[in-house]
Order: sequence, then C-alpha cells, then structure tokens
Amino acid sequence: MALEDWAFRQLKAGRPAGEVLEELLQGHTSIAVLGIAVTVALLAREVSRVTLPLVSSQRLWRIDVERSVQDSQLREAALIGFEPHEAAHRQAVIESGNLPVRRAEIRSLVPLFVLGADEELRSACRAALEQFPSQLELDYEDLAQDEVYLTELRRKAELWAEFGRQENYATAPVPNQDGMVAIELRSPSHEAPDMVEAREHFEEIAQEAQLWHWVQKCFEAGALIPDLSLDDAAERAKSMALAVAAGTNRSLMPNNEIAHGGISGTAAVIICLAGTHEHEEWAVSTLWSYRDEVEAPQDEVFSKSVIS
Repeated sequence: MALEDWAFRQLKAGRPAGEVLEELLQGHTSIAVLGIAVTVALLAREVSRVTLPLVSSQRLWRIDVERSVQDSQLREAALIGFEPHEAAHRQAVIESGNLPVRRAEIRSLVPLFVLGADEELRSACRAALEQFPSQLELDYEDLAQDEVYLTELRRKAELWAEFGRQENYATAPVPNQDGMVAIELRSPSHEAPDMVEAREHFEEIAQEAQLWHWVQKCFEAGALIPDLSLDDAAERAKSMALAVAAGTNRSLMPNNEIAHGGISGTAAVIICLAGTHEHEEWAVSTLWSYRDEVEAPQDEVFSKSVIS
C-alpha cells in the first residue's frame, strides 16, 4: 500500500505517468508491483511505449480479470483480522478498495491505443493482440495436454484479439447526455451464440451479486439503501427463488449459496427494516421455509457445536 500511495502522490504532483511507471518497475520482479503499475496506468490513462507491454500481455489480461472479480467479491475479506487499535489501517484499506480505478481493467486501455493518433503504438498494439490465439500462455506444462482447457483458452484469446482491431469499434449516443457518445466494441465474434449465452449468464450473476450486496449494506446501515428499491429487490428475490426451486438458476457459487443469501436476506430486510409492506407475507413465509429446511451434510462444515 505504501508503494502504491507513493505512485498516486507522484501523479497528483504532476509527474508524468511514464516516469512514475519506469521508476516503479525498475529492478522489480514482484507481481504485486506489476499490479500497482497496472493501476497507475489505468488511473493516468497512459498510452505510451511504457504501458504498451502491459496492454499487450495476455497473461496480464487474465490475471487482471481475476483481480477485478476478486476485488468485487472479496472486498469484505480484506477487512478480516483488524484489531480495534488498527482502525486507521482498516480505514485505509476501505478507502483504497473503494477507488473508482479498482473497477477498471487493463483491457480498458486498449481502445486508447487502437483509436489513438500514434500510428506506431496503434499498429504495435494490434499486432501484439493478434498473436494471442497462437501464443497461449500456460501456468503449468501439463496443461498443454489438456485439449478442453486449450480450446477454452484459445477461444478466449480469439475474442481478446478482437479488441485490437480498429474496425470493430463504433460510437453510440449516451442516454440522457446530449452530445455525448460512447465507444463500443462490436464484432461478429462477440455476437456468436456462446457469447450471447455468456452475457446472459453474467447478467444473472451480476443481479444476484447486486442483491446480496444490497442486503449487506442495508443491515450495515440499519436502513434501506437506495441502490435498489424495496419493490425491485423483492421481485428479484422472488424470481431467483422460483429459478432455484426449478433448478434453472445459474448461481456464482456452488449450491446456489449467494442466491439463497440474497433471497433470505431480502426477506429479512423486509421484516426488520421496511415496516408494514406488501411483500411482508412473502418475507415471513420465506424465512419460515429457511428455518425449517434441513441442511445437507457437508464434509468441511460442522454445524452442531455447542458454545458454553
């Protein structure tokens, strides 16, 4: 955190991002420092010969996607273990995790290269990304014998290569923002059936995660949080409950754990924080059903301990 804070302060003081990155990376081999460099590049939106190796690394793309997912899912886990006298350190971790740049990925720099004015950087970025499918990077040698894994990895690399092609980008007006346009990636590969199915799956997971976080925030604040209206949360929870019962819900976690948390948590929010509400009957019956449900035995979980 200290090294990252130093880099942020250097940028804030007006030092060129390229210089900060060169000093940051010089002599280091740690992936943690590489992660800080990616954050600095994203924060500064740096398009240069210094950030080109970051943008054109397939391995770094994969690691950064995993980092982005973990940042959103495991943010609370980073706060485990702090003692009362470490409140300042805990708050620093919270503030660092809430920085808007944490929601960006190294891939978001690619359009700045591909659509930029520097022809040399534009061509170099495209050429590097075009090599992704033929230069798969494996963590272990034995993965080279796993055809299923290689097929999946190659398919992902082919999709990522599309980011480097200028002809795949288009503009679209931003709703309710006069004169503002968004740049979108539109390629035939991203409209293939498997990609459409993947986007639908992602949307289900995103809605599930949003409901779970809404429940958490409501109980932390002791009040309803405006991220979702109570009606929207209740309807989403009911829809998820029907999908779970029908076996059609595609949850992020095994055994629909997050889905169950979102459903029961929403019911608890309605009972505890909403007062009299039209969804109260559903909430009561839902909580009773969870109370009476017999938990399936799990080898790694023991729920019958008695604390005296």
